[in-house]
Amino acid sequence: MLSKQSQPSPSPHAARSPLRGQTGHGLGLGDIAGEGVSLRMGSEPCIYKPWSSRGGLLSTHHTSAWQRGEALPAVPAAEPHVREHGSDLPMGSHLLLLLLLLQAVWKGAPGKSHSLHTRGIVELAGAISCGTGRSPLAYIGYGCYCGLGGQGWPKDKTDWCCHRHDCCYDKAEKAGCSPKAQRYQWACEQNAVRCDNLTDQCEKMVCLCDQEAAKCWGAAPYNPHFILWPDFLCGQTHPTCHFRYGGAE
Repeated sequence: MLSKQSQPSPSPHAARSPLRGQTGHGLGLGDIAGEGVSLRMGSEPCIYKPWSSRGGLLSTHHTSAWQRGEALPAVPAAEPHVREHGSDLPMGSHLLLLLLLLQAVWKGAPGKSHSLHTRGIVELAGAISCGTGRSPLAYIGYGCYCGLGGQGWPKDKTDWCCHRHDCCYDKAEKAGCSPKAQRYQWACEQNAVRCDNLTDQCEKMVCLCDQEAAKCWGAAPYNPHFILWPDFLCGQTHPTCHFRYGGAE
């Protein structure tokens, strides 16, 4: 039976909501973002991290080595220097896509004041992992524009990256492309999305949107305070696509 590892009571100044995954007794979004979950097997603690620092899945194995007191092995996903990406998806990606699609229904509900709702789901998820080393789940509902949908004023630089990505996809749609469903071949090289070998206009356009966004997210600070930020705190005034981070046109 698995149970959370007991932790000492935090001081009042260090207390954080379990939603953030820092303290408390629940699985928080800080854990989803890659901070890890402390578990206990029998009487021995072990650490389970759902994503590595470069976005790969980790797993633990309960074997006879554990009874001997040896550390449980963590097996990271293979991380080649250059990764080619296309239509083949790992098993875990199907769950990710389901979650993203469910969130698309939630965020795309009537009453939104802003019309930029679409993102290519499959390739964008890979671009996020490539450029940031985080799970794509870390950006669902972040701030006012990350995830599907958006309204109000971006909360920080990461949120501005999401706003710019919305605008880039909006431009692709106006050019006759379908970024929400566009598939393309790309490579991840040294934490950068590469679109070098694309000749189709729409594939190239959408890939460049994801490339720019991945670079932007990789350079921007990630603030767990803005995870699952509620829409009503975003307001109704939103920047046009001429605005960039900081409000400058």
